[in-house]
Amino acid sequence: MAVNKGTSAWYSRASSLPSVSTCTIMGWIWLDALTDCEILYHGEASDRYALEIVSGVLESANTDSGASGSEVLATGAWRHFAWVLSGTGPGQLNTYLDGALEVAHEGNPAITTPTALRLG
Repeated sequence: MAVNKGTSAWYSRASSLPSVSTCTIMGWIWLDALTDCEILYHGEASDRYALEIVSGVLESANTDSGASGSEVLATGAWRHFAWVLSGTGPGQLNTYLDGALEVAHEGNPAITTPTALRLG
């Protein structure tokens, strides 16, 4: 699946997904420019998970806060990410970039109702 963010398009599951406390989502990122954008989003505005690019770095966010990586992403190159949710406590939401841990954050116990998953 490829999503051209320049079109403001999302790939979205039409029906809601159940609340998850354990999952892994992997994919590839290619950036033409260092523009702030969301890579994935699960939940509603008040109860959510998100993986974003903010100021050129990966940021993993839950309802209450976000944690940023340290590496500024380069344009014009494929990068692999893995977004791993393994619970609701500290360090339970981890984002890997090219196989190395880039962002460690807290899981979010607040998402308790089925919601859509958006990619793109």
